[in-house]
Amino acid sequence: MTEPANARCLRDNMITINAVLNYVSPYANCFRKLRDIYDKELSNTRITGSSMKKISLIFTRNLHDDQRVYNAPRTANDIAIVYIADRDGNIPAELDFSVQPSNSNTLKRINMLSKHLDPMIFPVFSPNGDFGWTTDLSHNMNHATKIRNKVTVLEFYSNKIAIRRKHFNPLFYAGNLFRQYLVYAPDLVTRVFHLKFKEFLDDIVKKNIFGEILPYVYVIEHQKRGLPHAHCLFTLSDEDKIKTADDVDNIISAELPDRNAQSELYNIIITQNIHGPYGRLNPKSICMVDGSCSKKFPKAFCNETDVSTDGYPIYRRRNNSNETHFTRNKIQVDNRFVVPCNSFLSLKYNAGINVELCSTVKAIKYINNYITKGYDCARIGVQVNANDNLEKVVDYDEIKQYLNCRYMSSQEAAWHLQDFPIHGQSHNVVMLSIRLKDGQSIFSEENQAENALLRESVACTTLTADFDLNLSDSSAHQYLYQDIPNHYVF
Repeated sequence: MTEPANARCLRDNMITINAVLNYVSPYANCFRKLRDIYDKELSNTRITGSSMKKISLIFTRNLHDDQRVYNAPRTANDIAIVYIADRDGNIPAELDFSVQPSNSNTLKRINMLSKHLDPMIFPVFSPNGDFGWTTDLSHNMNHATKIRNKVTVLEFYSNKIAIRRKHFNPLFYAGNLFRQYLVYAPDLVTRVFHLKFKEFLDDIVKKNIFGEILPYVYVIEHQKRGLPHAHCLFTLSDEDKIKTADDVDNIISAELPDRNAQSELYNIIITQNIHGPYGRLNPKSICMVDGSCSKKFPKAFCNETDVSTDGYPIYRRRNNSNETHFTRNKIQVDNRFVVPCNSFLSLKYNAGINVELCSTVKAIKYINNYITKGYDCARIGVQVNANDNLEKVVDYDEIKQYLNCRYMSSQEAAWHLQDFPIHGQSHNVVMLSIRLKDGQSIFSEENQAENALLRESVACTTLTADFDLNLSDSSAHQYLYQDIPNHYVF
């Protein structure tokens, strides 16, 4: 209770919880608790007159890293997990969990698939020692099928965090402990975002608030900001494409609304769609690179929208500061700091929704870099106050000088546990097999390689089949490449 992190804990409650666990938990008296280890370490420091070691994980910054992936966390009160992942970001197949029996000084390893793991890590959630997930856990007869009757780990934990009106779930009242539970295995945020995003897609794709949508693609990410967010790219039909400055102004605004006539929208924009103030006005901001804002804010004033540029349009940002400006951190904020948005979407969802016109290759390439950038990472060092003078020592790996880790916040963990999609698209993309001559892959049964080589289909791939189609079927000439799958199959 002497640690600053425990300052808000009620001592009497902690004593009661500890007494209850010691009485009812089958694990409490068989294994040492972290509290026991802490008390022993504290006692040693008092005897020797030394100081308690303070160990911290620190996020290191490398300017050569992609800052969209390796950016530092921007929320101080979140709980996340960092781990060394494979190339696809997957959790290692084996994780080390150890316990120390009460009558021994030797650590005992627990398999990550053990049913004892959950009640030992989170005894408050399972005071009676109720088992966690295990590979032998089966569905009841009402849910079992002939194909599968085992409960998967995803099914188990998504069921644990499900909302049931008539059943009390202690997880939802556990605060930071619930967040820790999620990253081992804040869920209201993800559920609400998922529902709002489905409605958002419905507005654009089905209700066509911008016009008829042809293909679209989106990706959901978390980016260490504590909240999920989406990057989307929508393609309008030829009839509805945005071509003129007036078309842009009808859909996209980069100006503050009238604070009197549109007070609700005004309050949303100044809360959700203001970048900064950064730049020279705030040189210590996270977006500052080489003395300037990486997002090029503040923008220049502009009386009319210009769509003739080779990137994003130059949006209308009139100099009407006296009518709409406000002050933040003693700095006057005006239209130069507004992140482009759509008034309808901002007002409906009360969220920071950035809407941009991507009509050039440069702009489309930029948004696709975000869509395909991959999962969040972090470079981690270990900082130890290792001596009596509390000098900070950073313990680096001798070879890599850091740990290159996958970073997963509690919100992202909750998103995956509920099996929500992390990406989506309107059309399937089929890549044609491209190879060197006679370099195609051939599969055969054991000892049947010679027969496999004699098959006529060996020389045919999806790419050569597309060529052959155009040679053998003249009716295929009326279709463009992307339309072929609508009329033919490989």
